Amino acid sequence: MNNNIKIIAATPQSPSIAISLESTGIFLGILVSVSLLAGVGIKLVSNFNKIASDIRDLKDDLKNHCSTEGHEKVIQQVKLLQTEFNAHDKMLGVHLMNFENRKEAVQFLFGQMDQKIDHKCERWDNELKELKIDVKEVQGFLRKHESFVIRNRQD
Repeated sequence: MNNNIKIIAATPQSPSIAISLESTGIFLGILVSVSLLAGVGIKLVSNFNKIASDIRDLKDDLKNHCSTEGHEKVIQQVKLLQTEFNAHDKMLGVHLMNFENRKEAVQFLFGQMDQKIDHKCERWDNELKELKIDVKEVQGFLRKHESFVIRNRQD
């Protein structure tokens, strides 16, 4: 048996960072980009805060303006006008209902009058027919007694 053992000596290499000009340029580019993004983010947040502050100030100014300029009186007058308008609207509704009721009553009366007139017309027509029959009988009687001549009228 051949017991040859060979020993290989290896020295562990410690990790090392090799800095070259290219890697330095990349690192500096990343730092500049991150700082620019952070600056833009800070600028956006400050602008949003400024806008929120301006809106809050405008609300306060509007409240102060309303209380000092007498808008409360105008609002009270508008509310009073609104209640009066609602009252008039209700009164108009009542008047419209009365009008509709009267309209129906008048239409009912007209219907009754039409029925009465139609009934009277039918009655007169029947009486006129009876009178025509009576007149024809009288004419027939008078023709038999030839002493009387009946003239025909034509209107």
